[in-house]
Amino acid sequence: MIDQPRPITLTPDEIADLTRYRRASAQLRELHARGFARAYIRAGQVVLERPHFEAVCRGEVQRERPRVKPPQVIGARRQA
Repeated sequence: MIDQPRPITLTPDEIADLTRYRRASAQLRELHARGFARAYIRAGQVVLERPHFEAVCRGEVQRERPRVKPPQVIGARRQA
């Protein structure tokens, strides 16, 4: 018996099981929080490519560091 190839993207049911949310915006927020940076919304549904999902799960893709630098204090504040 020949196995059927899996789809290139996760199915809506797989994404709902993974995130435990049904709304696309909540699903996307949860996926981004878990490190799936390439997830996006298209036509009202979350799209997550299976190779990216598997790579993140294996630990091959790491989260990006924030690009925002913390503010620097230039001088002491004068008190009047």
